Amino acid sequence: DGPGTASDGMRTADGLEHFNGSPDRYEWKLVGKREMYIPYNSYLAASPKIKIKDLLMPGHLNPEFTRYELHRVWEVVATLKPGE
Repeated sequence: DGPGTASDGMRTADGLEHFNGSPDRYEWKLVGKREMYIPYNSYLAASPKIKIKDLLMPGHLNPEFTRYELHRVWEVVATLKPGE
C-alpha cells in the first residue's frame, strides 16, 4: 500500500491480489512458508532508456528486462467475513 498521489493520504494505491480496508474484516489463515519466484529488482524495466515497444510483448513483458528471484515467503489466506 502507498498513499495516492495528491490525495493528502486519504487514498491508497493497492497492487493486484492485495486487500484494501480494515484487517478485522477478514478471517486470516497462515498456510506456511514456501519458496517461489517473485519479481525482484526489475529496475531495467523502469529505465527511461527502454522503449515501451521493446518492453511489451504479446501477453507478457520481455524477459530481457525483468528479473525474478527465488525467495521463501509466508503464504497467508484472507477470507472476507460474512456480512462484510
